[in-house]
Amino acid sequence: MKQSITLLTNGYCCLSKLFTHTKTALMALAMCLGAMMPQQSIAQTNLLADGSFELGQAPGTSSSTATYGAWTANNASWTALLGMPYFGIPPQEGTNAMHIGNAFNAGSVSQTFATTIGASYEVSLWIIGTGGGAGAGSIKISNGGTTDLYSTYSSPPGNVWTQSQFQFTASGTSTTIELKNTSGASSIDNVSVVALCSAPTISNPGAQAANSSANCDAVVSYTTSTTGTAPVALTYAFAGETLGSGNGDGSGST
Repeated sequence: MKQSITLLTNGYCCLSKLFTHTKTALMALAMCLGAMMPQQSIAQTNLLADGSFELGQAPGTSSSTATYGAWTANNASWTALLGMPYFGIPPQEGTNAMHIGNAFNAGSVSQTFATTIGASYEVSLWIIGTGGGAGAGSIKISNGGTTDLYSTYSSPPGNVWTQSQFQFTASGTSTTIELKNTSGASSIDNVSVVALCSAPTISNPGAQAANSSANCDAVVSYTTSTTGTAPVALTYAFAGETLGSGNGDGSGST
């Protein structure tokens, strides 16, 4: 006779089998969580302040300054907060967007935010060209003298907002994102940085089955613990019947 105990961790399944034979019961654990599992952005909390540049600019107007809330303009003469819609540019999100330069001179905006060393993050932003033209820019993620990411993004002509996404691993606890115009004239909006979760793994999966007087009444004790992006939700089931649940670890017997 065979029974099974199943552990579910945030939708991932790890199955262990209980083998009953005379007066001894043994349980073997088959690991089904692996390093190959993709990372996921779960709690979508934007680590940037005012990623949509919602500072109250009136529609169709613009203003240039050295700072925009948490954002710093690195070439204030060529950056401007736009009230959307602005000269034919439709809004992407909210009521404002940030113009970061044109073909004559490149402007940029930057912001510093907290990160965890070794943790992975995803950046998302939207770009549009000005006046129906194409837009192009660059993104730099850095920590002091270390660059964690440098890449480019672009938008086709025709007043089309285009999304770009990037991933990086933080090398410090204080990280700066800089978004710069590289050619044409472009504006950006709806910029976000979110932490990526690491796939949960089960450790200490040992289980002991006590001697029993018959094949069908063995007592199985189990202890599990997990690592990964907290909280890792666990659900325990034996022969299809749920025994309990918890976050990150659990133990019991049946």
